[in-house]
Amino acid sequence: MCLELVAIPAEASQLSTRAVADASGLTVTSSDRPSKGALQFGQDRGCSCSLLADEADWSHPVWALDPRVLEGLARAVEFIAGRAKGVRFQALWVGETAESHERISLEELLRTIRANAVRNKHVYLVGGAG
Repeated sequence: MCLELVAIPAEASQLSTRAVADASGLTVTSSDRPSKGALQFGQDRGCSCSLLADEADWSHPVWALDPRVLEGLARAVEFIAGRAKGVRFQALWVGETAESHERISLEELLRTIRANAVRNKHVYLVGGAG
């Protein structure tokens, strides 16, 4: 299985993967999953498994991300949300669907990311994201 940790801008914008990568220090690729316009994060090309800590457990309710990527991931989400008037953020195994969602502030989402508390099978909605 492969992890897809993605942010979907609330509004179609001129965000380039390069600009988001420069803002975050992460590898950012365009994806059509879970929807057109998704931006997927990693430390290299491919899936987002490279963001996981060694002790990550796919069945745990919260992802164990590598602590070294948390600040870059938070910067990426903040960059996207600020330019696209919101963001949908999620981390799921390929082929799985979210079981829950919540609308939260950008500040709350950034705290969640920085605290290494991103929930599994959960969608975070910020601003105009739907």
